[in-house]
Amino acid sequence: VRGPLDSSLQKLQSLPVIRLDYNYFSAPIPDFFACFRNLTTLCLSFCGISGQFPKHIFQVPTLQMIDLSNNYLLQGTLPDSIGNLKMLSRIDLSFCNFNGSIPSSIANLTQLVYLDISSNNFTGPVPSFNMAKNMTKINLSFNNLTGQITFTHWEDLQSLVELILCFNLLEGDIPTTLFSLPLLLRLELSNNQFSGQLHEFSNVSSFLLQALDLSNNNLEGPIPMSVLELRGLQTLQLSSNNFSGSFQLDVFQQLRNLSMLDLSYNSLLIEHNRTNYTFDQIVTLQLASCKLKTFPNFWINHTTLLNLDLSNNQIHGEIPNWTFTQFSYYIVFSRPSLQPTLGATPNTPIIF
Repeated sequence: VRGPLDSSLQKLQSLPVIRLDYNYFSAPIPDFFACFRNLTTLCLSFCGISGQFPKHIFQVPTLQMIDLSNNYLLQGTLPDSIGNLKMLSRIDLSFCNFNGSIPSSIANLTQLVYLDISSNNFTGPVPSFNMAKNMTKINLSFNNLTGQITFTHWEDLQSLVELILCFNLLEGDIPTTLFSLPLLLRLELSNNQFSGQLHEFSNVSSFLLQALDLSNNNLEGPIPMSVLELRGLQTLQLSSNNFSGSFQLDVFQQLRNLSMLDLSYNSLLIEHNRTNYTFDQIVTLQLASCKLKTFPNFWINHTTLLNLDLSNNQIHGEIPNWTFTQFSYYIVFSRPSLQPTLGATPNTPIIF
């Protein structure tokens, strides 16, 4: 369907469900949807709608689900009245052009289980969601949110599976209570202004956590060893912070499912012993600027490692022959004191 929505639709005010996804209306959303007193579901994603979203639609008391995602020209704000929608369980406004603050009244939505308002222009603080006991996903990424998240009562969200707050302007400490959420699979807080020390987790319950991304912040001090208790981790990204201290690389062997490890661009001193150890699942290993002095030898018989970055370290001497036969994607050394062994024939792109 193309073109503006036909005004004859307003005669169907008893409709409970309106799903018009993946059409192209190239027009504003009509006000008359606010008169649909039985409306439970409004889905208009990928519809090319534009203009200002009618606030009155957020006052339809029966509304349970609203999906306006991927309408880049759709503008609007979230009114305080959204907190009166006691049945609302799903909000998806991702990839639109909404602005303003997230109203604190959203804390009243006790039935809310899914909130994605990523890639908009929301500003102000992150409100509390502690009344939404069944919340499974919160994605507020790629906005301009500010302030701290230490008083958001995350520990009350025992059903939370995904928390994505990356690419904002959030600051202060990262609350360790996040690591006590028993069902959490994905925690992404990268590209903010979080600072201070990431303290040891006193009550680790996030054994299911698969993805942890704290990169591109201002975190400092040692990396807490309780990270190693997150036995379900598949990706661990801590790069571009101010983490300090020294440790043996082989401590990460405890994370048996780890496929990506990025510790680059901190103030770390990473050492490794000469004994044999393996990272069975590792695919990407980023150790740029980690003060490494010798080549880690764990990948001699490694078949899964595809990406290796050892740039800006203190490794000297010849690059071992076996390095050129172990990788099928790329390796990065970027050190003028390193030279390939004579006679080595790389089958892998190498960046110096």
